[in-house]
Amino acid sequence: MVLIIFIVLVCYVSIFNDFLPKTRFGSGIPDIDAFRALSYLLVIGSTSHWAIKKDIRFFNRWLITLLAFYIIVFASVAWSNFNYSAAILRQLFDTTFITFFIALVALNLFKKENNARLYIKNIIFTAFVLSIISVLQVVLGFLQGEIAMRATGTFTNPNKLAILLVLTIPCLLYAKEKFFIPKLFWWITTISVITGVIVTASRKGIITMFICFCLYSFLKKKYKQLAYILIAFIFLGVGISGFSMVSDRFEQTFFSKSLHAKWELTYAGLQMFAESPLYGLGFEGYREHYADYFPDRHRKKYSAHNMFITAAANFGVIGFIPFLSLFFIPLFASYKTIRNKNKNNNEHSSDMAIICIASIIPFMINGWFADIFFSTINISLLFSNISLFLTVKK
Repeated sequence: MVLIIFIVLVCYVSIFNDFLPKTRFGSGIPDIDAFRALSYLLVIGSTSHWAIKKDIRFFNRWLITLLAFYIIVFASVAWSNFNYSAAILRQLFDTTFITFFIALVALNLFKKENNARLYIKNIIFTAFVLSIISVLQVVLGFLQGEIAMRATGTFTNPNKLAILLVLTIPCLLYAKEKFFIPKLFWWITTISVITGVIVTASRKGIITMFICFCLYSFLKKKYKQLAYILIAFIFLGVGISGFSMVSDRFEQTFFSKSLHAKWELTYAGLQMFAESPLYGLGFEGYREHYADYFPDRHRKKYSAHNMFITAAANFGVIGFIPFLSLFFIPLFASYKTIRNKNKNNNEHSSDMAIICIASIIPFMINGWFADIFFSTINISLLFSNISLFLTVKK
């Protein structure tokens, strides 16, 4: 039962959450949608199971680091000088407690290889469905005269959709190697995912999709496959250059203007960090201080579009160090596992390590240009992919 709830929550809630009804209790009381309801069920179901079976894996360095970071995030509410609305506090709960519990459940579920494979199969199917929805969205928009429409799928932001699809690619490539999904479906899904990322017109999504394919093949030492991927993406780049929706976003003037704007946001974040380098400004501190650095802008609150700058400005050194550790602990452990593959003679551990690296590095690159760490669905998927490796790490 816990496995089913976990898979529905991590894999499928991104598809149907916005289409299902939600409770509306009124001002100040959190609404309960499908995501929140499933989260509560997962907490109740997993804790009941662990209490009965007395079988829980908790003492994991990465998980303890995640817990420490989230404690700092919660504590930052106390030392900040902002008044938080009920909506922001609800968001804080969703993006800390719930994602921590998803990571904890994943670390315990994936001890069984069959559970890990079932998760991989379902996340691949999710990628297929979201990609098809995205392509249809653009096609229907084009038929209605919306030539420059960017696909969002079931998300509100095309970049979030692109990042999620990129995170499914390592699982997709692993499934091809192990032959546990039909070959025809694999090809259809792969083409759909590539197309799905392209129609989002997300520059970081398209670039990290290319990096993800190349990185996986390089780590597997499949250099011929890597060469084919490079050739395929060259032809793909030439092909999509004819679509203004995508090519315009890579045009030099537009690209330079975007980078300049992001540098301004980054520089403001560095100044905020300098104001309070130890503790930071507190949760949502960057957004609240944005207007102080850009008084002439019409927006009064805005994000840094960089999760690293946001973490440094909001939580200071005491938060930034564990934040970085969340990525580098599994990265170093994965690299060590791949390097010692022949010595340990454990191919499964090496495969999971490659999935881990091929998930984290594209996510970090995306994170340099977007505030995506507190995006609940995307971070839940990343934590699940990391857990695939940490459960088998020797």
